[in-house]
Amino acid sequence: AESMMPQKPEVQTPHSRVKPSKMPPPLQSFSIDSAAGVGGVDDASDAGEGSSLKNSLHKARSGMMKMTSKIFRQVSIASHFEIGRNINEKTEVEHQIEKLCVKKAELSNSRLAFLGMLSGIWMVMAASFANLLASGIDKEVVELWPLLPRIIIGLSAPVAMHFIVVFGGEFYSGNTMYFGVGLMKKRVTLLQAVHNLVSVFFWNAMGIVISAFLFTWLTQIFMAEPTLSFIRAAAEAKAKISFGISFARAIPANVLICTAIQMGISAREMTGKLLALHIPLTVYLVAGFEHCITNIVIVTFGVMHGADVDMVFWLFNNLLASTLGNLVGGGLVVGGFVTLLYSWDEEHGNTNMPALETIEGAFKKLAKVPLTLANPFRADPTRRRSVMDLMKGRRGSVVETELEATKKELEAAQDKLREMEEMLLASYAAMTAQGAATAAARVLKEKSFSRENSLSQSVPTTPGPLSVQIPPTRGSNDDVSDLQ
Repeated sequence: AESMMPQKPEVQTPHSRVKPSKMPPPLQSFSIDSAAGVGGVDDASDAGEGSSLKNSLHKARSGMMKMTSKIFRQVSIASHFEIGRNINEKTEVEHQIEKLCVKKAELSNSRLAFLGMLSGIWMVMAASFANLLASGIDKEVVELWPLLPRIIIGLSAPVAMHFIVVFGGEFYSGNTMYFGVGLMKKRVTLLQAVHNLVSVFFWNAMGIVISAFLFTWLTQIFMAEPTLSFIRAAAEAKAKISFGISFARAIPANVLICTAIQMGISAREMTGKLLALHIPLTVYLVAGFEHCITNIVIVTFGVMHGADVDMVFWLFNNLLASTLGNLVGGGLVVGGFVTLLYSWDEEHGNTNMPALETIEGAFKKLAKVPLTLANPFRADPTRRRSVMDLMKGRRGSVVETELEATKKELEAAQDKLREMEEMLLASYAAMTAQGAATAAARVLKEKSFSRENSLSQSVPTTPGPLSVQIPPTRGSNDDVSDLQ
């Protein structure tokens, strides 16, 4: 409050005897005799000083209110007990995966088709960029460093996942993890999982074929050498891999892809999300693992540009094997890891969301719902709500304990807030009383100054001894009454 009070400049007058001093602290007591020199009051005060004191008190009062509101805001923020961090906790990641799984299970067929084809378009664009970069390396350099083209592809191709996760799209590989967790946590039914995975895989393939025709074959961006030879060789190499090797390579591929998606959910900032999505995909691409959607892109590029590919052999030994391997890697391995990591000590599953009674019971309920010709894999949405009615509203003991602890902490914070409010009000009252005392001292000083002026005017200027009759002045009792 002292720093907020404006200090008046010193004014030298013939009658000034006391230099203005600074205002004492708000809670400091002082007498009326010493109050004449407090608060920057001079002997030569005028009528405008009263308004100046009022302005000073008003500024001090405004400063106190601002300080009080600031303290209240800080206590209010502290009462939420938030800890700043740049990543989401494990329970938050699992809760988000479960929410996304339920949301994906309720998508309509038209939206699945649109989002699935959109992911295929992103894959074609990123693969075109990566193949053009990798194919431009000189053959002599490739002979010295055979892994250099893979490194270039591994650093450039993951931008497809950036587009899918940030912009939007339904991707088969990531959905295997979502529905793996959803089935283990009993959030969705087996019918919903099969419908989504089959639909998304089909529309991913359709988006790849259509966009590859429009963006690569019609534009002829791969027609020049050495890009043309590079595209053909990559497609022919995919068609020569056996079933067992394709299946074994596909498991770690989708483990890394789904881990990247999970790490992207953990990150809160865009930079962290992009890095988390990029690094695991670079690992899988450089290592040479098999990914079914990527294989569709590579073989489609090669066949459109004249590669010698046995389609039957490729469909069974490479595409089918990598699809099943990706399902195991994403659904069982990563989905199981997520469930075990985040719900190891939970007896009845995660308490974030209510669970279905059993997967089998929910499947039987859905089996009784009549299917429509327009949607053979999916039940009527109006009847599907009956399955959600099976969900139990549980409240875990852990959640109740946390709520009780938070309630006690909030009550303690409110008590501290009341004590702080009382202290501020007492300080404000003391400051107001000090301002009133200063104003009273100013009135006394003005009256004393006026009496001295009247006495000096009553003395004659002629020399010689004179008897001057001084008019009677009011005594100290009158001064006390004025002060009162």
